[in-house]
This record gives sequence, structure tokens and C-alpha cells, in this order.
Amino acid sequence: MDFVETKYPHDDTMRALGIFDDVEMVLKNMRLAKFFSYRLESYKELTCEFLASMRFHKYRQLDRAELDQGWGWITFLARGEKKAVTFRQLEILFGFTYGEL
Repeated sequence: MDFVETKYPHDDTMRALGIFDDVEMVLKNMRLAKFFSYRLESYKELTCEFLASMRFHKYRQLDRAELDQGWGWITFLARGEKKAVTFRQLEILFGFTYGEL
């Protein structure tokens, strides 16, 4: 599998394909336009390690209400070190509206 070194829609390619306006509308309606506008580079080795090791954990309903940390958390490896991030932390980091569906 080739590693494509971008995580965001490529504006020039979408314009060339004639889909730019449609993709932009879908992202806005899904409230993801701001997230996909971030132009962050990616790192092949870290990305592969993250994807290979990531696990999703879901809070029980009672714990979720008490902890106010979203639906659950993920664990993953970064340079061989185990990490954990709650969904609430991800919502804050990426500017999502808490509890938004």
C-alpha cells in the first residue's frame, strides 16, 4: 500500500475533478469543514504505529455520565510508548462541539 502524505482534501485536485463545491458543502453540513481545513503534515512511521496499535474503549453508560469524558477513549503507541486519549479531549483539541451528533 502506498502512503499518501496528506489527510485533507486537496483543493486543486477537487477543482480539476469538478467536485470542490460538493465536497465543501458536505463537510460544512457535517460540521467538519474546520477540521479538514487544518494543513498538518503527517509522519509515515508514527502514523503506521498509531493505526496498527489503536484500540477503542467504551465507557459504561453510568461511568460516561459521571466522568463527562465522551463515549470512551482510545489507546495507542507513539514511539513505543502507550498513550491514552478520551473522546472529550479529542473534541476539545479539534474544536468539535461537545455532544454534537
